[in-house]
Parts: sequence; structure tokens; C-alpha cells
Amino acid sequence: MKRRLILILIVLTLITSQFSYAFGYSNETGSLDTLQNMIINSLRARETSIDIRYTGDSDDLKNVLSNVINFDEYLKYTVMSLKWQYTGYNGKLDINFSTSHLLNKAQEDYANQRIKEILAQIIKPDMTIHEKIKTVHDWIVLNSEYDTSLTYRTHYDILYRGTAVCSGYALLFHRMVSELKIPTRLIVGNAGEEHIWNMVYVDNQWFHVDTTFNDPVPDKQGRLRHDFYMLTDEQIRKTHTIYTENKPVSTVSYELLLNKLSQRTDDNLYVELINQLNLSIIDEVALNNSIISNPLSGVVNVTAFDEYIQYDDNYGFPFIDSNDRTQVPFRITLEYFGAKVDWIPESNTAVAMLNGVTVKIPIGKPYVLVNDKLVYNDTISVIKDDRTYLPIRVVLESFGFDIDWNSNTQTVIVKK
Repeated sequence: MKRRLILILIVLTLITSQFSYAFGYSNETGSLDTLQNMIINSLRARETSIDIRYTGDSDDLKNVLSNVINFDEYLKYTVMSLKWQYTGYNGKLDINFSTSHLLNKAQEDYANQRIKEILAQIIKPDMTIHEKIKTVHDWIVLNSEYDTSLTYRTHYDILYRGTAVCSGYALLFHRMVSELKIPTRLIVGNAGEEHIWNMVYVDNQWFHVDTTFNDPVPDKQGRLRHDFYMLTDEQIRKTHTIYTENKPVSTVSYELLLNKLSQRTDDNLYVELINQLNLSIIDEVALNNSIISNPLSGVVNVTAFDEYIQYDDNYGFPFIDSNDRTQVPFRITLEYFGAKVDWIPESNTAVAMLNGVTVKIPIGKPYVLVNDKLVYNDTISVIKDDRTYLPIRVVLESFGFDIDWNSNTQTVIVKK
């Protein structure tokens, strides 16, 4: 089965001049962050040329221009070329960008609209994240045909023509899952030939999903597989070589995760998923033994404004404490909401400041201080594995957020 990734070369060209300087630029900035955003917005609009006047140091400028494409993974794999040159002197630089894309603005708009329409049809409000991911995967496989002519390369081609090579499959999964606010990554590697697939984040774990390999060739109407669905690094490496650097680590089997989740609810959802994916039901004794050294023992999700907060081994994972209250890693959680955080070592107190409100969280105490006013809580903040954890409800409610809880999916839901 021939599967080819069309490699995209980002061409960066630097031309400088001491004397040339042009006037009349509508895009002007002295901020590198603003400059970067201008470029990214232009690329997202599928513009083929943009002129920007920048006032600042050329050495800093070179670094931004050379790395701008890496700030948006979707753009990285849909921009075919990015050439730039600048002219100027005395810190006043005129920059010209010339770009080419795998798809144009009209095609991008069409794809975005079709994705919204499809998701509105196939995704139900009461679906769990597991059901959403599988529904998207199955729709793509059932409605796509691998392009053996190796002509069509994008998600637009699948949505418009019904066919594409692996990059089309991976880009479509990436866009559809991203639209659902589920974290996802594009992974490049080799599977007999150059190849691209996805990783997706659920219940504090990352998994590999290869929609291309789950679509039989030649195409058979109504047939799909799940052989390459929600795999660990170890499982995917049996057939795939991974090139992508700094990718998420995946070590927990999806089978184990679903079995663990099935123990927490009387709903048959997770058992049905296990059966649909031809996985095995693990008996309770074996399951408990498997979890002893496994982070799944306290799987808790946190969503903020319909987006999942991503936790990892560096910061720690949310868990439910002995008082049946959700504890979350202090710094990564509060910084996600834009809070400024601090630590007072003399009193062993975590501090968070947001929108004029200061919350002090003494470790081991059944209260917090909100603008120095005592607010009692029914659990305590803790230090666990050298990481600081705080009770999410009392802290975020102090900042004016609404907190809800979905017991079926073990998810804290944060709303404005």
C-alpha cells in the first residue's frame, strides 16, 4: 500500500541593503510579538504576499522570521513555501513576504464551513470526548478514499472530492478535532514511505491515531478498521518510525484506560467502546494490579471554556483527594487562566492574582484568603511529589468562575 507524505519545504531567503527604504506601508510595528501575529494572520488568510514595516533590531528580527512557521503546526504543514527579504537602515526595516500554499483562501473557507456542518450533524451534545474522537475518526475513514494517484494532498480534497493522500487524512482529523477544542498534534514519520498521522489528548493521556492506515485500499464502501486507533508509542512503533521531535509521550494503553473508566460508572458507554474497538475486558483483580504503578488511578480532566487543559509529568496531574475534592497542579492551572502566581516560603503559601483579586492558599490549611478575607474550605491544599496542588473549586470561584462537575467523565468544567 503506497502512502506518501508530500514534503513541504519552507524556503527562507534573506536579502539586506543599507540604503533602500520604502514608504507607505499599512502594516507597521515595533513589536516582535505583533510582527509575528501579523505574519501568522496573513498565512491563515492564505495571502501570497505581505509587506510590513518593522522598527527594531535586525538580529532579533531574523530569529522571528526564521521560526515563525513553527508557531502554528497546521500552517507548518499547509504552507508550501515562505520566502522573505528585508531592506532598510537605522533600525527601520521594510519586510516583504512571498508565500505559496497547499490550498487557497476559497478552499480554506469551504473546508472550514464543511467541517462545521459535518460536526453539527455527527456530534451530539451529550457525547463524551471518547465518543467525539471515535465519531470523527469513523466519519473520515467512511467518507474518504486513499488517492493512489498521489495527486490530492489536503483535507479540502477529501471534503470536496472524497480523496487524498495521508496528509489529507491527517489534516482533516486535525482540523475536526481542533474544532471540538480537543488537543491534537500532527506527527511526521515513515511507514514504508514518508507518512503523517495524528496524536490526540484525552484523560491526561496522548494517543496515536492513523486514519489513513485504518482505511482499506482499495476502498470498500462501509468498511473501516481500528487497528491504528488510540495507540501508544510502543504500539505505533511496530509499524511506524517517528521523526517528529518534542512530541508528547504515550505510554498508557487505551484498553487499560477504558477499563478503568468503566469501573467508575454504571453507564455501559466504556464497555461498548471496548467491544466496538475489539479490545478486551480486564477483570477487576488484573485491572487493579495494572494500575498500581500507573497514573490512571486518579484520572481527572479539567476543561476551561470548552478547551481541555493539558497536564503532564512535569507539572503533575489532577486527582481526587481523600475528601472527595479535586486537586489540581497550582502553577500550570492558574497561569492558564491568566493569573500571576507567587510563592511565600516563610508561610508555605501559594499566591494567585487575577483581575484585582488576590487569593492566598496556605498549604495544609482548610481555608484560603481572598483579598485577606478568610474563606473556609472542606479540604486542604497539599504538596505531593514535590508539587503544589490546590482545591480547584474554592480558588477559581474566588476569581468569579463557575465550576461544574461531570461524574461520568470525571471532568471539572470551568465557565466564565
